[in-house]
Amino acid sequence: MRGWEVDLLVLHSGKNSYISRLSNKVKLVELKARRARYAGPAVLWYLIKNKPDSLVVFKYELIDLLIILKIIFRLNLDVIGRNISVFGKKKEAKVGIRQKIIKKLFGEPIERVDCVINQSYEMQKDLLKHLPSLKDKSVVIHNPVSAHIEEYKKADQPVRASETSPYILCVGRLEEVKAFHHAINAFAIVAKKHQSLRLKFVGDGSLKPALVAQVTGLGLEGRVNFEGFQTDVIPFYENASLTLLTSNYEGFPNVLIESIVLGTPVVSFDCESGPREILDYGRYGKLVEPGN
Repeated sequence: MRGWEVDLLVLHSGKNSYISRLSNKVKLVELKARRARYAGPAVLWYLIKNKPDSLVVFKYELIDLLIILKIIFRLNLDVIGRNISVFGKKKEAKVGIRQKIIKKLFGEPIERVDCVINQSYEMQKDLLKHLPSLKDKSVVIHNPVSAHIEEYKKADQPVRASETSPYILCVGRLEEVKAFHHAINAFAIVAKKHQSLRLKFVGDGSLKPALVAQVTGLGLEGRVNFEGFQTDVIPFYENASLTLLTSNYEGFPNVLIESIVLGTPVVSFDCESGPREILDYGRYGKLVEPGN
């Protein structure tokens, strides 16, 4: 950001390999908090010490925290919230005692932000359906193409061929929202007709044991590969026959953007929200009925 001093606050750096891609003009601040709910004292100390003009917040729980701190300590700063998913799904989720207390005392904290950034127009529509008071504070900014992928494309490098057999690629956390069990079930049908075809998952998550068990139960051992988290996903995209997205819902899935930019066809569930916007209602990839 030209003319701005930028600090990047993270709960903890851990083994995050993306930190190596951070510009040397950006100062990394580690809050050393295990979870967002425990970050209050560290965030408050940072705000008092550094007195930032604005904070862009990327997590609902941290938006709540920043708004509460701003109210209680009368802090003079703009809080810009980023709507990271379909807000209606958040409203449907089970609410704990902590959230009930916050709502009782402060209402819906996100309504008090100075601006909220939505990743897609459908996300914005959903947000305003639940919180119409944000109409004049709500904007849409689509996710950009990852810088390292953009640089790779500009360099016009040859495809790094690493596979001899065709495969379908799924990229993302192995969690319930990604619904990768649908990908495995669909692959089980296609695999009968295409004996050399394989399915690859790039990503880690708590559902890996269940997905592995599903693969075993369908007799697909050796044809489905779990590659784990990968710092460089480019060769996986470039060597794939297609990229498949089976999520229950999304915000604005970078997986589809990255695949299209790298020239790999995509097939996606027409879920809320993002896929149909990215694929221009089927112009740039195949949209299918969720769960089909």
